[in-house]
Amino acid sequence: MAIWSKRVISGFSSCVWRCVDGNGLKGSGANQRISICPCHSLRISNDNSGVKHYSVLADGVVIELVAGFECRPGRAWMAMKPWAIDQGQAADMIQCIGNNIGFKVDGRIEIYDSAPEQPPDDKPFGYDIQFTPYGDEK
Repeated sequence: MAIWSKRVISGFSSCVWRCVDGNGLKGSGANQRISICPCHSLRISNDNSGVKHYSVLADGVVIELVAGFECRPGRAWMAMKPWAIDQGQAADMIQCIGNNIGFKVDGRIEIYDSAPEQPPDDKPFGYDIQFTPYGDEK
């Protein structure tokens, strides 16, 4: 997979909306497609022509993951493949979705343009969410 650009974000906005609800979850575990919260949905055009595909990594802490996701508590990297309108929205998505599945982003966020494995939907979403622990347990 070719990486066309990279952006590291250390300061990013906080999303207070709940991203994950009964209608936002599709599939299970790493195969889940998680739709984003209303504040991000407002930024997307109706025809979805403005979305781009990214691969995003976020450094943080696993607190207690919801059912369908697995990783020991403590330091970890969260990976996600979102469809978003820009890199800023992709950063907001991993932070917001992470918060709602039991992961607190407290470090670096790395964003890469990447080739998609799933087609875009009618609104931005993230998929292929995975966790890689490192360091000592919490």
